[in-house]
Amino acid sequence: MLGERLTDQEHDDYLDKFYRYFDLSNEQAFLYECGRISSATWKFWRDGIASNLQRPAFSRAWNEVCRRDNSVFSELRAICPPDTQQQIADDRLVLSVARSVRPAQRMASAAPEPEPPTA
Repeated sequence: MLGERLTDQEHDDYLDKFYRYFDLSNEQAFLYECGRISSATWKFWRDGIASNLQRPAFSRAWNEVCRRDNSVFSELRAICPPDTQQQIADDRLVLSVARSVRPAQRMASAAPEPEPPTA
């Protein structure tokens, strides 16, 4: 599972767990910036964070969290910026799915209102 993509349902089900991981990773980066951990420890943590964020499921969740709120996880963003190209692709996918779900409704809503019968 770690190297695989998640279904949309799995992604939604696990997003809160990914969020907690990003929070922990951000805290680790913060501790390094404050000088509370050694460079050796930070290198070990940073390499693990970077490795995880390259996995499809982590990357998708990271991009979604970053897209939803630009103000969170500034320390983590500095070392692992979100993939803006992936965000754009994800947004396009969502739009294309939304457009294909109910084309008949869209067409019906775009049609002019019928004129009321005259007496």
